[in-house]
Amino acid sequence: FGGDYRVRQNSNYDGGRNGGTKANTQYGTTNSGFVSGNYNGIGPNDTGSSLANFLLGYRPGFITRGDPGGPYFQSSKEVAFYVQDDWKVLPDLTLNFGLRYDIFTAPTERFDREGNFELGTNTIVMAAEGSPGGRDLADTDKNNFGPRLGFAYSPHRYNGKLVVRGGYGLLYSTDISAAQPLTANPGTGAASYSCTPITNPGGCAFPVLLARNPFDNGIPTAPFTVAAPGARFPAPTSGGLILFNDPDRFDEAYHQYNLTVQYAFAPDWLGEIAYVGSAGRNLLTLTNIGTGNDEGGPGSRVVTGVGAITATRYTGKSSYNSLQAKLQKRLSKGLSILSGYTWAHGIDDSPGGICSNGASARDCGPDDPNRPELERASSDTDVRHRFTFSNVYDLPLGRNRAYGSNMPEAVDFFVGGFHLNNIITWQNGPVFNVTCNGGRVDLIGDPTPTAADEGAGRELNRAAFRCAQTRIFPTDPNSAHIGSLGRNVFRGRQQFYWDAALFKDFPVKWISEEFKVQFRFSAYNVLNRVNRAAPNGDINNATDFGRDQNEQRRRQMEFSLKLLF
Repeated sequence: FGGDYRVRQNSNYDGGRNGGTKANTQYGTTNSGFVSGNYNGIGPNDTGSSLANFLLGYRPGFITRGDPGGPYFQSSKEVAFYVQDDWKVLPDLTLNFGLRYDIFTAPTERFDREGNFELGTNTIVMAAEGSPGGRDLADTDKNNFGPRLGFAYSPHRYNGKLVVRGGYGLLYSTDISAAQPLTANPGTGAASYSCTPITNPGGCAFPVLLARNPFDNGIPTAPFTVAAPGARFPAPTSGGLILFNDPDRFDEAYHQYNLTVQYAFAPDWLGEIAYVGSAGRNLLTLTNIGTGNDEGGPGSRVVTGVGAITATRYTGKSSYNSLQAKLQKRLSKGLSILSGYTWAHGIDDSPGGICSNGASARDCGPDDPNRPELERASSDTDVRHRFTFSNVYDLPLGRNRAYGSNMPEAVDFFVGGFHLNNIITWQNGPVFNVTCNGGRVDLIGDPTPTAADEGAGRELNRAAFRCAQTRIFPTDPNSAHIGSLGRNVFRGRQQFYWDAALFKDFPVKWISEEFKVQFRFSAYNVLNRVNRAAPNGDINNATDFGRDQNEQRRRQMEFSLKLLF
C-alpha cells in the first residue's frame, strides 16, 4: 500500500494566443494570401495583391490584438492512495489484486485572477473563497476508484517455456488542452478583440480599423478590467475571448485490458502474441457554444449574442483495439533481434484540446455541434499497421571471431571488432480530411485519382467532392454546413524508415585498461527515402489539392568519437 501527493504549478504569460501583444494583422486576396475567403472580390478594398493592399493602406482582412495580463500563477493538486497484493494460488498460477483512489483538483490562481462563463445568466463569475464556484470554479470528481486485476499462468508441462498473462485496470487522469485557461477570461486583466474589417465592419469596435492607412494612427489596445474576487459581471459581446469550463467536471477514465501468450520455442528465441485494448470515457472536448458560423466549428447557439464561447466539457469517448506480435532473439553468438508487428484501430469522437490544425473550438470541435456523434471515426493518431525491426550484431570479422581469427593485431585494430545496429520502421500514413472553407465536404463521386491526377502527383480526384450543401440550422440562410463525408476517411502514403549505426571501441591501454575511444558512424534514413505525411485536403486549392508536398527527415549521416573510461 502507499500514496502519492503532488502539487503542479505553472506561471503563465501567453501573448500569442491573446491576439498578440503588438497585434496580428492579416492581408490577403480572394485568390490567395493568408485569409482567402475574407474578401468579397476584387474591387475598392482588394487590388488582387495582398502586398498592394498593404502598401495602399487598405483595410486588412482580419485583425486581432490582446493583452495577456498576468503573469498568472496556477496550482493544482493530485492525491492518490493504493493497495495491492499478489496471491500465488497454485505453483503455476499467480493472481494480482489492487485498488487505487485518485483525486485531481482543478487549477486555482494565487490571487483568484480567473473567471468562468456562467450559462443561463451570461455572466463571468470570478473565483473566490466562499463563492458559489469556489477558488477553482469547478466540482472535484471524488468517484475515482480504480480496481486492478492481473494473472500469470505457466503450465508445468511446458517447463516454463509458455506463459499466459492477462490484466485489467481502471485508470484516471487529467487531460492537457491547448485552449486558453480561465485566467484568459475577461475580468482577469487579460483582454483581446478580433474583427474582419472588410466582410463585417460592424463587428469592429474601433473606427480607426475601418479607415485608410490604419497603421498611421496605431492599432488600438484591447480594453481590460481586473474584477474583484467573487465578482459577477455581464460577459462582453464585442468579440473578445470567452471561455466556459463545465463546472460539472469529470476526470478521464481509461479501461485498459490485455491478454498475452509468450512462448520460448527455441534456445534464445521468444515469440509473443497479445490482444491489447482500452476504452476511454469522460474525455475532454472543445465546442463553440456561441453563434459563430465558421465552417468546421460553428457555434451550437446555446448562448445568443456572442459569436464565440469556447466550452470545455468531459463527454468524449474513445476505444483502442490491437493485435500485437513480437519475435525476440536474446543476445547469443553476437546477434540480438527484436521485431514486432501491430494491427490496431483507434476510434474517438473528438481529438480533445490539441489537434492537427490547432487548439481552438473551430479546429478541434465538431463540424455540427448539435450532433457530435457524427465525429466518431478513426483517431487523428490512428496507425492501422506498424512493423518494427531492430538488431545488434557483432560482426564476425576480427581476431578470435569466425572470420579472420588469426589476422595480425595491427590489421584487427582497424577492421575487426565492429558492431552493426539497425532500426527499421514501416507503417501506414496518417489520416486526413477533405475540407472546404474549414469544414468537411460532400462526397459526390469516386475519389480514386484519375490517370491525370496521378500524373500530377495527386492522391484524390477533386471532382469527387463539393463544398457541403446541408445547413446545420436549416432556417438560417447564413448557417454553416455539414458535409456527407466523415472525419479522417483518407490516409496519406505509407512511411518507411531505416536507421543504422556502425561502431567500434579502440582500447587505449597506455592510459588505462578501461580507457577506450569509440568511433561511430550513424546514418538516419539510410535509403534517403522520401517519406510524406498527408496531402492537401482543401478543395478550394485547385493547384495543390491532393498533393503531398511534405518531406520528413532526409538522409543524415554522422561521424562521432566517444571517450569511455
